[in-house]
Amino acid sequence: MNDAMTSGLAVAVPSARRVGRAESVLADVAIRLPDRRDNLDALVRIATPEISYKVRICDTGTELIPDDGKPVASELTASVEAWESVVAGEFNVLEAVDAGLMTIRGNVHLAMDFGGMMISDTPYSWHYNVDRVKVGKLKVARLVTTIPDSGHLSATDSPRDHRPVLVLHGLSATKSSMLPTIVGLAVDREVHAIDHPGHGDSDKPYVSYSPSFLAGTVIRYLDAIGAEKVDLIGNSLGGRVSLEVAARWPDRVGRMVLYAPAMAPIKDRNLISLLRVVPSSIGMIPGIFTRGRAEMVIKSLLGGLDGAGQSLIDAAVDDFLRIYSTAGARRALYSALRGYLLADSFGEKGFWTNLPKIRSDALFVWGRHDDLVSWRYSRATSQWIPHAVSVIFEDGGHVPQIEHPERTNKMTREFFDGVLPQPSPAVTVWNS
Repeated sequence: MNDAMTSGLAVAVPSARRVGRAESVLADVAIRLPDRRDNLDALVRIATPEISYKVRICDTGTELIPDDGKPVASELTASVEAWESVVAGEFNVLEAVDAGLMTIRGNVHLAMDFGGMMISDTPYSWHYNVDRVKVGKLKVARLVTTIPDSGHLSATDSPRDHRPVLVLHGLSATKSSMLPTIVGLAVDREVHAIDHPGHGDSDKPYVSYSPSFLAGTVIRYLDAIGAEKVDLIGNSLGGRVSLEVAARWPDRVGRMVLYAPAMAPIKDRNLISLLRVVPSSIGMIPGIFTRGRAEMVIKSLLGGLDGAGQSLIDAAVDDFLRIYSTAGARRALYSALRGYLLADSFGEKGFWTNLPKIRSDALFVWGRHDDLVSWRYSRATSQWIPHAVSVIFEDGGHVPQIEHPERTNKMTREFFDGVLPQPSPAVTVWNS
């Protein structure tokens, strides 16, 4: 039997020329990394369909190593052509992932960091870096985008053009869940995406992860980067935290776009209060999360997928299992869930009671098929929040930035520019 045949199916064998081209571009990727990297010692696999290598990055140097097939911390895979485009500067690693031209697996924070370290032939249209920054007593993981020569203010620029955008992810997620949003804005905005404390690669101290605590961390982060005011984007818990920030520190927030924000429950408060007898330490019990369960939960949040959604889901499951393999992370997750559900809805410090203090223009994006946060909150937000506009994606679930990134990005960018959303067969609009 021909070696290129298996079970009657032809197996494509790459030509020697193709393999040589793959070897060349992967070697080129490695030499475009820094000579050394302090406080890092990691193995990353870079691959094409034809061949793969390992790259070791540490404080003593960067080394390209033949791939022995053993596990690595992160993996980036793309076609030869996509890698060549990244090297040439046509697009960066995040843009490649967002476009479905590259997949990342394993430690997503490290994989994104790897891409941010690369130096291309010609400058990318925008750059980014991934690191951990001191915020108060904590270290917070973040991704920050920059535009070459963005420090020059032209006569036609508005203050908005030079106001950072802070992007906040949802419960149990990380900054990578906001990747389509980051890429969609980074061409002309400075974007900051952080991992909430207790999430992702940020510190996970033994504290109560209430929305109030997370909102305070946002303000401390703004102080750390010297930002007087930002525009906010938040999904789920990130939307809830954005609302807390805007209500308590209205002068620090410009405009807000909130994707299915986790609003304080209005009904069934007595049932929810039973959570008070369940300690956050229950999350420290091992074996709660499996790959199948994690993927099932993530997919249940979706109303549909456009673009590179499935590859982002695969990466999200990898990261979820990595992060929540530790007891401290699981405790933080349960604490954040309890904090969100048990916070007062009404009263002097109640969530809904304080919403009228918000002075920012706010766009709410809801999903008709969101089983976690009901689109029916659109009516309540229009009553409680001045200058609020709600849209309902008729084909949407809980994460519109992943389900329908093009539509979501267009609406977000236009709202930041002062353009209100318009109704369509897929979009219903509610104005306050």
